[in-house]
Amino acid sequence: MVRQYWTANKGLAFFLLFVAICLIISPVSAACNPGYKSCNGQCLACPSGTVLGPDCRCHPACGDSTHSCQSGQCYNGRCVTCPSGSILGTDGNCHKPCGSSTTFCPSGSTCCNGGCASCPSGQILGDDCLCHESCGSSGNYCTSGTCCNDKCLSCPSGYLGTDCQCHVQVSNSDTNSNNLTEDTKSETETAGTIGKIGLFLAKIARIISKIF
Repeated sequence: MVRQYWTANKGLAFFLLFVAICLIISPVSAACNPGYKSCNGQCLACPSGTVLGPDCRCHPACGDSTHSCQSGQCYNGRCVTCPSGSILGTDGNCHKPCGSSTTFCPSGSTCCNGGCASCPSGQILGDDCLCHESCGSSGNYCTSGTCCNDKCLSCPSGYLGTDCQCHVQVSNSDTNSNNLTEDTKSETETAGTIGKIGLFLAKIARIISKIF
């Protein structure tokens, strides 16, 4: 009798078996009340300003009441994901942290020794975190010496002139010595000239005496 029943209702039996398998594989989507959403067979509701995500958890809404950021952070209605080692700034851009994992340097400043530093126009922030006068148009500065014609120059001895050449420093004693030498030379030359004139006049006197 069972065999006869099975034979007569074979199609219905296969249909019921198929429905049972579908119910096991895919849970029936619950019919949820207004304000609730179905998630994995559950009816869930999120507080105002949040959105039910695919993980069946409530997330802050981003952009409108139907979207949320599954990764990254929301900025001006869009989800922004920063690379590893950087943070999202209040300007909506990714920055390298400075000093702490939540602090970054704004545009126009540079992180140096855990702090943000900036220099006036025409100066460059050095490796010592101090501002230096730029030398040339290459963005360099002089760590030693003096900038002259867009180059950093220094003199082992003496001083650097406005012509970008090294010059020997002349002391006051050397100057006085040179002046004395010049004066002595001048006096010697004058005495020699007077002596020559005297000899010449003596010769003329002897010639005149012979004549008269």
